[in-house]
Amino acid sequence: MSSKGSKGGGGLDLLDKNEDKEKLKPPSKYKIIYHNDDKTPMQLVTLSLVEIYRHDPKTAQMLMVRVHEGGRAVVKDNIPKDIGESILAKTKQFFTAFGYDLNCTLEKQ
Repeated sequence: MSSKGSKGGGGLDLLDKNEDKEKLKPPSKYKIIYHNDDKTPMQLVTLSLVEIYRHDPKTAQMLMVRVHEGGRAVVKDNIPKDIGESILAKTKQFFTAFGYDLNCTLEKQ
């Protein structure tokens, strides 16, 4: 055995330092935002919030009004990026199927 690693438990200290470096950070969370436009019918926005985001009709209506009056609203938050991208793609397909192009974005929280 070599005396290099046995001095004061030097090997253990090295392991502790490596563990600190390797601590995992929680993944960033994202939010989906609807942006107001002058083309997309309010009823379709509300329907998308019920069908895709599973908001109850009252909450969906409230969010639609927030988008309409405030210019934008967070419709889903606290989600991982990959799930957000998937939901966003589904949302864009929904509006495209009805002939509209509602601007919705995924932003880091």
